[in-house]
Amino acid sequence: MTITQNRGCHADGRPNPDPLPARSGPRGVRLRIELGGRDPSATPQVSRLIKIYSPAGYRHGNIEIPYGPGDKLVLERALTRLPGGTSVPASDILDRTDVLIGERAYRAKLIAFPALEPGCVLELRYRLRRDNVVFIPTWAFETTIPVRESTIEVTFPTGLIYTVRIPKSRGMLIEEADQALPLDDATRYTWTARKVAATPSNSRRRIRMCCVPACT
Repeated sequence: MTITQNRGCHADGRPNPDPLPARSGPRGVRLRIELGGRDPSATPQVSRLIKIYSPAGYRHGNIEIPYGPGDKLVLERALTRLPGGTSVPASDILDRTDVLIGERAYRAKLIAFPALEPGCVLELRYRLRRDNVVFIPTWAFETTIPVRESTIEVTFPTGLIYTVRIPKSRGMLIEEADQALPLDDATRYTWTARKVAATPSNSRRRIRMCCVPACT
């Protein structure tokens, strides 16, 4: 996947006087909930692409991924794709155990993407395994920079019923797949939002998908 729109330049390649610092390309999460006998789990796989247009966007090259004490995080890909086609893997990765979000303590993985320059693309993919299938984290369509496309895919197992809550989009176009995709012992649903405006990280107005299990 690549990002072709470059708002940081004119059509002839000359830089704009005030270019967009950074923009997110396709980003998404694939969340699979599995019963697995005595070992139930909720495993989201998160993927992100971020294009840097100017030095002002370099700050988006430092990414923090918080996760709970009982969660298992696997970093599958973290690299910088340079305009010439070269890829530089991230090696400056730090694990922290003292991250506070509100009043709760979390662990976090801090990633510093290397070789930043205008026109580069940051590629991130990770998988997070949670043994708790009741308290599933919410997932936001929006982020702190504009997003070209944001997709959320959820696979629910047969035997559990979840209510999916997505608040009114305030003008954001959220498309739901025409039909649920039946799988072996599961059903998959997909929601996609396009041309998503940036919102502050602490904004209560951010559109989030929330999965709430119901008793059967």
